[in-house]
Amino acid sequence: MKPLVIIISVLFAVLLLASISQQVRPPSSLDYARENAEIARLEREQASEAVWAPVRAAAVNIAFVAVVIIAPLLASAWGSLALIRFRYERIPNRAGLLPVRAELLDAVAPAALGAFHQTQLAHANVQPVPHSLSVHWAPHNAPRLDYRRELGGDVVSAPDEPAAVTHLPGLTDLADIGFVPSAERILLGLGAAGEQITVPMKSLWHVALAGPTGNGKSNIARMVVAQLQAIGAKVCVGDPKWTEYDADQDEDWRPIARRLYREPAHSAKGISALLKWATGELEHRLGLRRDGVKSGGPIFLYLDELPWIAAHVPNADVMIGELVRVGRGVGMFLLVGAQDMLAKTINLSAERDNFRTGFYLGGDDTTGAILLGIPKREVRDPDGIGLAWLRSTATTPPQQVRVPYASNRALVRLLGDGSADLVDLSPTSRPTSPQEPRSEREVGDEVKKEAGASGILTPSVRDQHILSLVKQKKGVSEIIAEVWGVKGGSKFSEYSAEVMSVIAQAIEAN
Repeated sequence: MKPLVIIISVLFAVLLLASISQQVRPPSSLDYARENAEIARLEREQASEAVWAPVRAAAVNIAFVAVVIIAPLLASAWGSLALIRFRYERIPNRAGLLPVRAELLDAVAPAALGAFHQTQLAHANVQPVPHSLSVHWAPHNAPRLDYRRELGGDVVSAPDEPAAVTHLPGLTDLADIGFVPSAERILLGLGAAGEQITVPMKSLWHVALAGPTGNGKSNIARMVVAQLQAIGAKVCVGDPKWTEYDADQDEDWRPIARRLYREPAHSAKGISALLKWATGELEHRLGLRRDGVKSGGPIFLYLDELPWIAAHVPNADVMIGELVRVGRGVGMFLLVGAQDMLAKTINLSAERDNFRTGFYLGGDDTTGAILLGIPKREVRDPDGIGLAWLRSTATTPPQQVRVPYASNRALVRLLGDGSADLVDLSPTSRPTSPQEPRSEREVGDEVKKEAGASGILTPSVRDQHILSLVKQKKGVSEIIAEVWGVKGGSKFSEYSAEVMSVIAQAIEAN
């Protein structure tokens, strides 16, 4: 064992001496060369870093700006293009058509053309609604349907142009619907498939009719006013072109005239007096309301040609504005007609928002936006005569409706025959030889004479009202004030004679 231990000790000593000698050995040229190479490498890296550090910083800044600013702009641009493409490709145009991509034209066009012709054939096979219509051919051979005349006749379509496809019913006479109004159902129009669009009387709020002359404002007024009178509402009229019989349109307004709460006003002075009375009634009702007393039944004030009234009646805008703002709370409502509802035309601005029921018959986009409560860019004229855009509590958003024709026959059905008041004044019934004009009372006496001893005539509503006041033991002055709203003047003696005539006829009948 000793030799082995000696050998291991000697080897260990040799290794120790070699290690010590290696550590104390001075560095060689190779070591210097390696150290210089490493120093050179580090210097090159520092020089490169000095060059590329600003570049990297600029790149980081550019990337930050792109993420924070440019990316949202690109995203919004992409979204706008996507929306435009969606509206172009997915939303039908006014004709109900969608664009077709070029690669699909060969497959789609023949089928679409065939479907179009099938639709036109089906539409042509639909029998026209047998209402009272007449057709006038314009110089360019296009049909113009005129529902103001009750002359009868067939509906004819232009041979060169297919009729527009619509879901709304054709021209419709109010008398043929069989509609019976009530306080909960006032008819405003007909929707798709002919459904009746109605609202409660209290939801009419204030009503505005706007459109060019001849587009149907008077017809809508006749339809609404006749219904209101039929359910017992009080109606007053201020219209500069008022007439009890419109010979041009063959429209008899006497069923409405004999039920008016006050005499119709047509002059600037008369309309001013009507508005002053209405504002006085408004103050009276507001006082009753403050005292906790019922203000009375609803009163509707029909004012046609609103721009004329604003221009010729002093302070008309002030009085109308007051009625519009606070009248609804005490049962006083306005129904106005105008060619447009521009503030500069009618001298009203903020008050226009209170007309919550609006009929737009075309003409002015700004007026349409005001009445319908939609952006101006979405306003378009109705698609034909007898149609209107309607905004009401029953049509939100606004929709296009068919307005029934309020014919003379329809007014008789709603308001009664009024035998003495509804004498035929159509052109075909007038004598060709000149005669002296007769009063309505004389005409009524002649009708009663022709009826004979056994003839039974229904007294007019006005006569019934007079007789009911007589039963209440009211004097002639009180009766005239209640029925005609007159307390004196040139008409008083005429109305007094009429009251006495009604009383005398009632005594003879009994």
